[in-house]
Amino acid sequence: MKKKYWTLLIVGVLVVALVIVLASCGNFSLKDKDLDEDEEMEDLADDLDLDADTTNTGSKTGSTGGNSGTQASVAVIRALSLGEVDFSDVLAVLWKEVRVAFLCGAALAAANFVKMQLVDRALLGNSEVTMAVCLVVCLTVMFVVIFAKCVGCSLPLLAEKIGLDPAVMASP
Repeated sequence: MKKKYWTLLIVGVLVVALVIVLASCGNFSLKDKDLDEDEEMEDLADDLDLDADTTNTGSKTGSTGGNSGTQASVAVIRALSLGEVDFSDVLAVLWKEVRVAFLCGAALAAANFVKMQLVDRALLGNSEVTMAVCLVVCLTVMFVVIFAKCVGCSLPLLAEKIGLDPAVMASP
């Protein structure tokens, strides 16, 4: 895994930020629609005493984690195929991914905070988006990215160790 931390960080942040921006576009198109078939989301919003737009951040957070984990697993699979790492390097790989994940997660959390304040609160007029909600969502994004990258880089190494094809873990 010879790539520099900054290269991994920049590519990771750009790809996941693009996913967040594209997912946010759905907020504008769905804002004024009556979604009767989405009763589960409305029930969850009622149970949490939140607006349905606020609970919409869960899917974006999950998508962010999935994308981050996939990025980490693909990088490790490539390194495995080139013979740059093996299972004995698992701690070194984890340590590198934790550092990249922390920086990536912090950058995405900051971008998400700005998005929630400008788009969700100011443009869409969602008064449920408070500073406390933003803090919880942003910390969740950060920890999801860290966890996903750790799992994503570990699974291909574990798969190789037990004799499975690491490429099976390309999108954990």
